Amino acid sequence: YLTYRLSSAALGFFDDDHLLFTFRLGGLMKRAPGDPLGDDDQEIQAAVLDLGTGKVVQQTKWRMHDRSQYLWPYKDGQFLVRVRDALFTTDSTLELAPYMTFNSPIRAMQVSPDRRLLVVETNDPAKLQSQTPDQSFLGGPPVKVMVFPMGDKTPILETEAKVPSPLPLLGDGLLDLLEAKAQKMWVMRDVPFE
Repeated sequence: YLTYRLSSAALGFFDDDHLLFTFRLGGLMKRAPGDPLGDDDQEIQAAVLDLGTGKVVQQTKWRMHDRSQYLWPYKDGQFLVRVRDALFTTDSTLELAPYMTFNSPIRAMQVSPDRRLLVVETNDPAKLQSQTPDQSFLGGPPVKVMVFPMGDKTPILETEAKVPSPLPLLGDGLLDLLEAKAQKMWVMRDVPFE
């Protein structure tokens, strides 16, 4: 799982006293009618644990349609859950509330350390038809990179990239690394999105 960057478990905190623990359940699953052929379904057990007692306060099962990362911290004791190309929010009730849906596959996602920014990288539908052999070799079509303020559905930044890649996010921008004039020296700078 680790070498293929597959996600089988996740851990996070709702608050100082409650922990969210999710993990893959083994076993056979019922087929879901209408599922695409490329799906690689897995069942995820989600449990809210009381840290004082170690007891399970709430639990549920989620069906995921691939083995990629599915859980990220959100804000105010909540988490983002990705199911295919849709994002949901959940709190300690573990109910999934719709948040955002994308019209092309999500290739990568990340949340800034301060939980103020969300980056979503999807296939770029406009570039799918013009894919070159070089792009196929690099791992697929070019990606559309969108940066959202957490809780907002309108991106503050949109760009494209050749492949999905993690951005060095800061609270209101990103960290840029440049080679300096002296050998073996580097310059780091904070680049605000505005």
